[in-house]
Amino acid sequence: MKKKNIQRVSALIILALIIFLFRPAYTPSINRSKSISKLVSIRVGGQN
Repeated sequence: MKKKNIQRVSALIILALIIFLFRPAYTPSINRSKSISKLVSIRVGGQN
């Protein structure tokens, strides 16, 4: 029982670390796509 719990905890910690490391790399792309859509909407508005 104790060994299984330790494995679960270590797996959770590893998952949390992976998410924590990948989230900063993932969020700039979201911000980038938002800024691109804003630029496109501004350009379309300016042309009209």
